[in-house]
Amino acid sequence: MVKKIFFLILSVIICNNIFAIFNSFIDCRVATISQDTGNDNTRKYKGRFVIGTATGQNLLFGYPDGIWSSYTTIKIDTDNVLVIYGDNNGTFIQDPLDGFDANGNSTNTSIWLTNNIQITQQLTIVDNPRTGKNKDTIEIKYKIKNNRATNVSVGLRIMLDTQLGTNDNSPIVIQGVGRITTEHDWAGAQVPDAWLTLDDYFNPVIKAEGNLTSASATKPDRLIIGQWNFLNANAWDYTVNPSYEITDTAAGMFWNPVNFAPNQERTFIMYYGIPDVSGAELGITKTANASLVNYGDTISYNIIYSNIGDANLSNLIIWDTIPWNTTFVDAYPGYNMINNIIYWNLGSITN
Repeated sequence: MVKKIFFLILSVIICNNIFAIFNSFIDCRVATISQDTGNDNTRKYKGRFVIGTATGQNLLFGYPDGIWSSYTTIKIDTDNVLVIYGDNNGTFIQDPLDGFDANGNSTNTSIWLTNNIQITQQLTIVDNPRTGKNKDTIEIKYKIKNNRATNVSVGLRIMLDTQLGTNDNSPIVIQGVGRITTEHDWAGAQVPDAWLTLDDYFNPVIKAEGNLTSASATKPDRLIIGQWNFLNANAWDYTVNPSYEITDTAAGMFWNPVNFAPNQERTFIMYYGIPDVSGAELGITKTANASLVNYGDTISYNIIYSNIGDANLSNLIIWDTIPWNTTFVDAYPGYNMINNIIYWNLGSITN
């Protein structure tokens, strides 16, 4: 019975010109043809991919059948050429094909040749790069090989058009920075280890993580969190507008052009999937005793916090901002104030 169900699903996917690698956590689909249907939900470009959860929730825009808005750019500095993986500026020498890697993981591999530069795209379901507990993550790997008899300078950009569930402006959070609401750019040592995106910032149900340093990842030289249509219109030399408020989130990971000797090959890897958090995890809820107040009224805020993870939490500090045009009255003992910031040093919390 299981085999019959599996083959029925596979047959439907192939008939829709899509290959899929999937399990009980995650689903990655790759277009096998280019087909401009005029509909963003069904448009496809060969070799591009989209990712969702096993329960059918979007982790990238277009899932499951609109496979076009996330893509990878190759910059051949030597020729002053900028091409998109799989487009008409090159030729597939291996069409997208499902299979298994040396570790038995489900994978989809294609090979594309442009300007005598060979690029292999390999998408593989792997163990979570942080915890290794669940196969809930897609390893996005590119191998670039110089097939020329002379040196060449080549760079890479992976652009992911985030959509969590139905939220095409899914909030993105960077550790140490917080929520990114306007365009941001990091380079060199400032590039963060990862970025997190959510369907809802205040009450998230669906989460995804772009992991840039764990496991076998090749840390990019640059990260942009910005507006999708701007990143889509400018595939490389993009200058962010720090004051522009993002309405359609996307992430661009850049590996700067480097020299390739004849027959030299380099590998670039990042991960995108479901964050599998182990250790301490803080759950926090803030409520107010009134939704509307008049001048002179007193507002009471309650902050409830707990460790919802599986390890103790230490050196906890909780802070909040006193609202504009209000006067502080009192707070739970042990608080400190700096300008309009109130905070508590709460020490450790057991799980």
